[in-house]
Amino acid sequence: MAEPVSIGSLIDRFMRDCRREPPTLLARICECWPQIVGEEAALEAKPSAIKGGLLLVH
Repeated sequence: MAEPVSIGSLIDRFMRDCRREPPTLLARICECWPQIVGEEAALEAKPSAIKGGLLLVH
């Protein structure tokens, strides 16, 4: 089993890997969400907002 990795470092890595440039950070996260958390988790949880530097997921 792989070692745990912080969600922040995963988001940073995937933001660098995303090729398109949506207008907002939240849009960029939404675009890459299945890659960040995995396809199965992306079906159950979606990013909804960024408040105070925190990503809110529902």
